[in-house]
Amino acid sequence: MAVARLLLVVAAAVCACLVMITGSGAASGTGDKDPEQLCLPLQDGPALLAQRGLRMAGKTVVLTGGDSGIGLGVAMGLASAGAELIMLGYHEGKAKEAAANITRATGNTAIRVVAPFDLSSLQSVRSVAARVLALAPSIDVLVCDAGVNTESESAASL
Repeated sequence: MAVARLLLVVAAAVCACLVMITGSGAASGTGDKDPEQLCLPLQDGPALLAQRGLRMAGKTVVLTGGDSGIGLGVAMGLASAGAELIMLGYHEGKAKEAAANITRATGNTAIRVVAPFDLSSLQSVRSVAARVLALAPSIDVLVCDAGVNTESESAASL
């Protein structure tokens, strides 16, 4: 239940910021403003978590896609709430850099990276699953935020 509330908090903050940036809804006419200034009044993740009393201490969370985008925001929120994170990353360097940034921002040192993780390879999925189970025999939360790019690099560059 706490995780669902946490994800709603993150989603609400993202949606509120997007409304202000795009000028949709009640905040119309603001589409040409600097997003950093428009989103500044919103509470950051740790403040929202503290306000709502969300605690994830003692919970193990496995997260795919936590090294960028919305997944990174979710990882920040979960780390702020005290969760032990196991981040599965496609690129080990990028995932480790994201984990270091999350630790620096939240103070949470219970973040581990398992990489490489390639969703398009069943062998990789099985190997990573075995590594995760060796790290954490019990998983409280699984956040699936990674995608699979099935286009070739040459097609994607068109």
